[in-house]
Amino acid sequence: MKYLIAIVMMLLLQTPALANSAYENLAFALRQQKITDDLRHKCQIPTTVSDEQLRTHFLDSTHDNSAVLSAVKALTENNQQRYQTFLSQVKCPG
Repeated sequence: MKYLIAIVMMLLLQTPALANSAYENLAFALRQQKITDDLRHKCQIPTTVSDEQLRTHFLDSTHDNSAVLSAVKALTENNQQRYQTFLSQVKCPG
């Protein structure tokens, strides 16, 4: 019985950490998808280009990398004005 109580207590203590982790993972995925969708729309990138290819292109570019990472930070801080400013600095592939 005391082992059962110890196990239940251990599970209860881990649940908030797991929930926070799941929430953080979901929040990250949603931000990543928003930026991907916004870059696709801004640069009129066809859907035949995968999201992964799109992300790789923008993160491999030195100028775009800085602008994209700054946009990510602004989005994480829920600062839409800064997000839009940094997003507008990203150069579309030509």
